[in-house]
Amino acid sequence: MQQDQAQPTEAPLYEDHLKSVHSQVRDALSGLFEAVAADPSRPQEFSRRFGINTTTAWKLGKIVQEPDPYTLVQHLSGRSGVRIMLRAFEKEGASAASLYRFMAAYEEFEHLVEVHAGDRQTLEKLQGGQGPEALRQQLEQHRKLAFRGNSCSWGVQAAVNFTGTFIAPSEQAGMTDAVYIGGLLGFQRLQPDAAWRVGGRAMTKDDGSPSPVVVEPLDTDFEHAPAVPLIREFSSDPAPPIRRFRTGRFSVFELEEGPVGGSHALDMVTGTAMRPIGPTHSQPQDRFGEHCMPISTPSELYFTDIFVHREMEFARQVRPYLYSRMDQEPYPEHGRERKLLRLAEELVHLGGPSDLVTPEFPRYGELVQWTLDRVGWSAEDFHVYRLRLPYPPIPSLLVLRYELPEADSSSVD
Repeated sequence: MQQDQAQPTEAPLYEDHLKSVHSQVRDALSGLFEAVAADPSRPQEFSRRFGINTTTAWKLGKIVQEPDPYTLVQHLSGRSGVRIMLRAFEKEGASAASLYRFMAAYEEFEHLVEVHAGDRQTLEKLQGGQGPEALRQQLEQHRKLAFRGNSCSWGVQAAVNFTGTFIAPSEQAGMTDAVYIGGLLGFQRLQPDAAWRVGGRAMTKDDGSPSPVVVEPLDTDFEHAPAVPLIREFSSDPAPPIRRFRTGRFSVFELEEGPVGGSHALDMVTGTAMRPIGPTHSQPQDRFGEHCMPISTPSELYFTDIFVHREMEFARQVRPYLYSRMDQEPYPEHGRERKLLRLAEELVHLGGPSDLVTPEFPRYGELVQWTLDRVGWSAEDFHVYRLRLPYPPIPSLLVLRYELPEADSSSVD
């Protein structure tokens, strides 16, 4: 006789399961604190009373007080730590029922780990269920580990990787001018044979015809301009050794091999202008203004600023997007929604160029003013937005995007 086979139970979605388990653990833990008349907002006080360390007491308090379910993943102890905690509550007079209720909730947490991850270490990498700040901390923690590994693997690292984008109306009607600055600060080699690509641009279009965008170096006094757009005043002295070569349709420049270590660290700052770079209004095939910054160097900090001219109010709605460049496909091949990476950091309005405070680059304000003077623009005409990304993932592409307005039909013949 054939028996019906039991159908496997479908696992709940991780986010929903985490919320449910967080509610159970949080309620049970609150019950324990109530049972012994302890205040979870005073970790030092009940740490002394219970005989547990302050860090454990602080974590228990966070689980009870924070509504974010991901605090459970961050702060709930393992089984041995939970046993120590329960003995402390029992010693202070918690009832057997309240202790059992918490242990049942903890068993459900361990079930969540088994179903969705297999172990706690993997669970901490799952991205879902946490609030914005918890997500930011989680991503930064894992990017820091990647930075260490990438530095060792590639044989180079930098203290700071930065970019700055200036956009303003062009003298050519209906067009936008763009100026770009950027560089590596505290760049050092960990391997003596490590040459490192630091820039390049397309010399031709896909069909082999010359590229229509004219790229001008800002520092025309540098002896190797325009081949290498180094800004001499803000780079190391002597100038970093740079090699330039052609590969396919691209002109590439890279830092040459050199001695290792911090005593041979160098700074390299570049600047270019593209006047014009594109239309100010939307086109049938392009509704966006986009400025793309490749990130390829292991760095402790990446930051980018965008300086928006007051006459381009629409561009103040700029948003950041981070893309993977692992497959080296041209952006936005196959659509703008593909290859997006999680980005918890946001663009922050800093005010104007005179409000820039950048401890990691004390001369940054000078560089910005030097750039504005070079192209004949006034600092008072710009709003500045900044994004800071510690330990940026590589290889990636940061895109600053804003929607272009439609052209005024009254101005069209």
